[in-house]
Amino acid sequence: MPEGHTIHRLAADHRERFGGRPVRVSSPQGTFADSAALLDGAVLETTEAHGKHSSSASPAGAGSTSTSASSAR
Repeated sequence: MPEGHTIHRLAADHRERFGGRPVRVSSPQGTFADSAALLDGAVLETTEAHGKHSSSASPAGAGSTSTSASSAR
């Protein structure tokens, strides 16, 4: 399990490399195909880390924001 400082470094790397750019999202097994389609092509606004949790945000249209989160356990 990665420690908090690793999650923070990865979030910073992710933000630097992908922030402000459209992202490609897919669901290889099809389980999350509908959700992946909503995010595919969206521009990544930010990625943040809080402890061992990270979240990423992109515009979802109509003034709202779509956020995804992950947690290291």
